[in-house]
This record gives sequence, structure tokens and C-alpha cells, in this order.
Amino acid sequence: MDRTQRLTRRLYVFVGALVVGVVVLVLRAATTTELPAAKALPPTFPGIDVAKVRAVEVEKTVTVDGKPTPRVVRLERTGVASWAVASSDGYAADAKKVEDFVKSLAEVRTKGEVSATPEKFPTFAGPDGWTNVRLFGDGEAPTLSFGLGKGNALGSWSNTFVRVDDLSRRAAALPGAADAKAGRIVGATGIDGYTDRTDVTQWIEGRLFPGLTDGEIVEVTWSHPSKGYTGRLVRGTKGEKDAEDPWLVEVAGPAAPAKADAAKQVVSALTGVRLASLEGRAADGSDATYGFDRPDVVVTATAKPVKDGVPAPIYKLEIGKKLEGKSTWYVRRSMLKGADPWVYAVNEYELAKFRDDPKDLLVTPPTPPAPPAEPAMADAPPAMTDGPAAMGEAPPAEPAMTDAPPAMTDAPPAPAAGPEAPPAPPAMDGAGAPETPAPPK
Repeated sequence: MDRTQRLTRRLYVFVGALVVGVVVLVLRAATTTELPAAKALPPTFPGIDVAKVRAVEVEKTVTVDGKPTPRVVRLERTGVASWAVASSDGYAADAKKVEDFVKSLAEVRTKGEVSATPEKFPTFAGPDGWTNVRLFGDGEAPTLSFGLGKGNALGSWSNTFVRVDDLSRRAAALPGAADAKAGRIVGATGIDGYTDRTDVTQWIEGRLFPGLTDGEIVEVTWSHPSKGYTGRLVRGTKGEKDAEDPWLVEVAGPAAPAKADAAKQVVSALTGVRLASLEGRAADGSDATYGFDRPDVVVTATAKPVKDGVPAPIYKLEIGKKLEGKSTWYVRRSMLKGADPWVYAVNEYELAKFRDDPKDLLVTPPTPPAPPAEPAMADAPPAMTDGPAAMGEAPPAEPAMTDAPPAMTDAPPAPAAGPEAPPAPPAMDGAGAPETPAPPK
């Protein structure tokens, strides 16, 4: 290779590297321009201190029985790390869910301001209006007030229209107030505007038996009176060759081996049952209202004792009536502290395992062997066949055909006198030939 060729080759390599570098710089600049880091954007709700928040209110208009109905959920702090749903008779809230929501507000960032004209605010609300959120400190006035509106703000579905209220005046705290400082509409990122936060289930523990695991259950009994079903599952002792504890099932008789997968599904149906809605605190004497006076299904589970000498924990579900027009059922639970005063609604599919026939849990018994064939009778006649006789074997003799009646065991009366004696009847197989009487002289 001469010097000219070497120089030409080096020039090509240099130009190629230069082109690649320019492309990388252009792409990096475009990415930096179009997707700025979220931390670089200004916070939408600056200065939030979770420890100082004493209450959270969420308000929205929802459709109930075909009519728009305002619904408010109020959460109040009851301790350093405990919250209650004050709007639902003080039902215990999931503290982590409440505080995670408040913390998430500090991460919301403003992509851009959309409008500061109060008359235009309704155009940015959702189909049912604004979802209004208010945070409270020690006083009665909110320390933060805003509204969640439609999505696709500023041309991106990851952004939400947010109405940030100006609380410098009390009148400005009212959504849509005709005031120069009523607030502003911004396009924000980092906030979920689609979840219905006025639904109580968004703030409470979803499982009816929180923390209960399948491994703790040693026995499950259930009854379904309308079908006459009654069953009992009992955890067995694991053998040397067993990968898991076996289960035994009792169905109107002694315990028998249960199908492993089917038994585990029954146990998991109890430990994992989730509520569909919180119906409220049951009033005295209201059992018939919810069907608990004659429950459709009753399920009781016994768990392992926490320690020796302590009674085993009992977990119980009473399934009452079906809610009218819905696929949910009223349910009451009992836990470690006894009967629960609350009434829940549970989806029908969550309860399906307790309405199955317990016999379906039994391991299918093996098919019994067929009984041995009975020996052939010694006096049985030989089988008839239309085929030729086997070689070396004489075919059976056919009986002689005759028009004469068979011989009678008793001698017939003497015939009348005639010129000749009648012929003797043919002899029958296996019978002696009868004597023919001499004609009279």
C-alpha cells in the first residue's frame, strides 16, 4: 500500500468519526430539549410537610342511581402513624396509603401555565367536574387546595390539567370564584388524575384478613345451607416424600385425602378475600337487613396458635344477602378480637369456592379391577358354529329326522288285530328300546 492510499484511508476514517459525533450531539440536544428532567421543573405544590398535615379531604361529583351526587372523603390523623376515615364513622385507614399520597404531591411538577382566567377554568375540568383536594394543618382553613381535571394537558397524556387555588383570600379557596387571585390552571406531570379518590377502598386495607397467610391455616370449615353442602379441610402431616403438607377433607364421613391444588385454592380464597366496598357500621338488630340472620354461606378458619397455651386464632366470614342489582354480597367478618361491627360488600367471584360441592375436593379413588371370568359349566352344550370342523376332529352327528313321535316311557296299548304287526318306533338316544308286544292269537 503506497502513501496515497494510506492517506485516503485515514481521511475516510476521520470523516466517518466526525459524522457519528455530529449525530450524537444532535440527538442529545433534542432529547434535552424535549424531555427535560422532572427535577428541573418547578414544583406545583411547594412547601408540603407531611408531618404537619392533620387532615385530607377529597371531593367529587359522582353518579349514583343515575343522578349526580357530591361525595366527600375526609381522612384524619389519629396518631403519629395512624389515620381514620372520619367520613365513614372512623373506619381505620391505611396509613401508608394516606401518607404516600401526601408525599407524592411534593413530587408534582409544572410543565407550563395554561390559564389564569377563572371564567375559563370549567373547560379544563373532567367530565364530572373537578376532583377537589384539600390539605389541613392545625387550623380549620386548608393549607393547600387544588383540583384535578382532564388529562392530555399540553398535548401529552402523561400530563394533567390542575387548578391551583390561591389561598391568600378565603374567597379564592372556592373553586371557580370570580376573583383576580382565584388561582391558575397548569399542565402538571407526576400526578394521577384518573383514580377516583372519593372511593373509600382507595384509602383502606383491601383484604378482609390483612396479614393472614395460607401457611397459618390448619383447618377450614364451611357450610352452604341452601345446597346442603358442608365441608371440612384439615392440614395433614408432611411425610418424607411430601413436598408440601397434605390436606384431608371430611364430607359426611371420615376424613379422606384431598386434591392438593383444590384444597390450597379454598384456603387462599379465605386468606385473600378482598372487599368491593365498605357499606358502613351495622346498627343493632340489623341482621335481617343484610341477611346475616340466615346466612347463605358461613366459613370458619382456625390458624396455628401464636404460642403454646394460647387459644388458636379464629377467622370467620358470614355471607348474607346479595345486593340488589349488583354482583356483590353482604359480608361480615370475625377476627382475633371477635365480631366486626362493619358490613362489607364482596364480589361474587371471590366467594365461588365456598359454594362448590366439597366432594369435588376428594382425590378420585382408583378404578377397581374387573372381576375374574366365571369358569365354563361342565354340562354346557358345545358352541354352535357354521364353519367346518377342525382338522382331526369329527363333526357332531346330526339327529335323525323322523315323522314318528318320540317313544313314550310307558308302553303303548296293544294295537288292534291286523294282518301285520306295526313297525317298532325308532330307538331314542340314551333310552332302552321297548319291547313290542306279541299280537294276540
